[in-house]
Amino acid sequence: MDGPVRQAASMIMLLASVEQYTNHQINTGWYITIVSSILITGLISAFFLNRTANSVLSYNDNKTTHSLNNSTEKLILQVAGIYFIVTALAQLPRSLSFLVQPADLYMQSFMFPAGLLFQLIIGLWLISNSSFWLGLLQKLRGRQ
Repeated sequence: MDGPVRQAASMIMLLASVEQYTNHQINTGWYITIVSSILITGLISAFFLNRTANSVLSYNDNKTTHSLNNSTEKLILQVAGIYFIVTALAQLPRSLSFLVQPADLYMQSFMFPAGLLFQLIIGLWLISNSSFWLGLLQKLRGRQ
């Protein structure tokens, strides 16, 4: 899943390549417009997420207490591991496209697939050894 920061960077790179292709400089106002629109969109979405989270957290039935047991926390960690694996596997073939054109070898070409492999390993570790992560998180929260 591509975030807005990655989309802004690709849009600015696209505008720069259009500048090189047409040999005309694009107005600086377009760059400012792109960056400000992405920032405004991010702030609006963060505001709505904050409002939603606050409304969910403010609804608390005092008669019942909800707590997560260990199996539920392990399940949540395993779902996070599945998310990491799926996103890494979805982007890994595209990140290895530099192997087709070996003339353009930069450090970024190697580091992006390395980061995806690291994400894949962490996802597999979350699924296979969720009790380790559960113990670590409980220790960090001061529950052990």
